[in-house]
Amino acid sequence: MGSDLLKIKLAIEEKNGQFLAKVREFSASVSHLKRNTHGIELNFKARCLERLYVLMNLATENCSSGFPIAASLMARGVLETAGLLTLFERKMEKVPKNAIQERLDTVKKFVFATKKFGNEKRTIHALDCVRALNPYQSDVELLYDILCEAVHPNWLGVSQFREFQPESNEAHEHDELVSATVFQSLLLGHKTAGAAKLLILMDGVVPAPR
Repeated sequence: MGSDLLKIKLAIEEKNGQFLAKVREFSASVSHLKRNTHGIELNFKARCLERLYVLMNLATENCSSGFPIAASLMARGVLETAGLLTLFERKMEKVPKNAIQERLDTVKKFVFATKKFGNEKRTIHALDCVRALNPYQSDVELLYDILCEAVHPNWLGVSQFREFQPESNEAHEHDELVSATVFQSLLLGHKTAGAAKLLILMDGVVPAPR
């Protein structure tokens, strides 16, 4: 790993630690809420934020340990989860606070965002989530495409990683590209979590449990 990537890795590890502390605080603060619409909404956010941290941490560890395929898979999950939360925030902002049933239906749509549940004719697709991050990074779809190629079982996805190849410049360059893409995706995940006010505990919306 080059010196520039190493610096980014160290910065991300520091961000991961800070993010974990905030997520733990947020999760603890919403766990005691009643299971009404507001409580369900905040607990859904908490579970997604916990997932976001786990994916970020696993992606960082796998990338640092020389396993870019696993890191790419986790980084894809980071973009999808951050995008899902961003979509959720935007949708909930449009629903009036006093429209309880509509807010509950919206939460259900995101919690069960698949055709396996309910009667939704159109589910939330992973690419919808990725595109939701465009305001934060205009080339997010390119990042996602590279990560998808890295885990796809085609020639590019299975034959060009250093962990399976003798040392060569070509393999090294490909590995560096994937590592850089993974780290860029993780930085975008952190940026999104902060900018979209996903950790609303910092705004004092949710009181800490007594």
